[in-house]
Amino acid sequence: AIALEFLRPPTLPALIHRLKNEQEPIHILHFNGHGAFFQGQVMQGVLAFEDDQGKADHVTAQELATILKKSGISLVLLTACESSKSAGDDPFSSVAAQLLQNGVSAVIAMSTMVLSDCTARYTEIFYRVLSTGASAIFAHTCACKALYENPGRYLHLRYKNEGEKPVKLYDWWLPHLYQRRLFTLQPIMPVEEELLE
Repeated sequence: AIALEFLRPPTLPALIHRLKNEQEPIHILHFNGHGAFFQGQVMQGVLAFEDDQGKADHVTAQELATILKKSGISLVLLTACESSKSAGDDPFSSVAAQLLQNGVSAVIAMSTMVLSDCTARYTEIFYRVLSTGASAIFAHTCACKALYENPGRYLHLRYKNEGEKPVKLYDWWLPHLYQRRLFTLQPIMPVEEELLE
């Protein structure tokens, strides 16, 4: 019900090139990678794409927002640390705020540092629910609820002579959904019942 496409190579020029293909529009852009804050002329959020040599290419929130401005993307999902966090007194310095200001209908982003275990579980439930034809808001709520109801997901080994023990993660509050305007996402084909179990 969801057509999934990976951006290879994960560079900014590759994303720009892919967005030019209007015959196969993208409805959700999911960035799964590193997020941080960089001090330039102003402090703002950045996402770590790759350059041609496979090294980090830190793309500012403003750069990405400009590229996505007329892309037709309805939802941007950022499973990246601090992608909804603002710097200091500027509430619009986060990647999420920049995208919303520049026309993206909705953004899901992480409010602080996040473990990959959290983002994996969140996206698993989010896309599973979304594929049923449910709204993004409902899918987001279900995914956060799944994190809340199953806190013992992370195994930690403290000493070599002891077994791994589950560490409770209270990370259900990390993903935040910001919606600027109404939008609809529809599955491309009916979903079979066994996919939902």
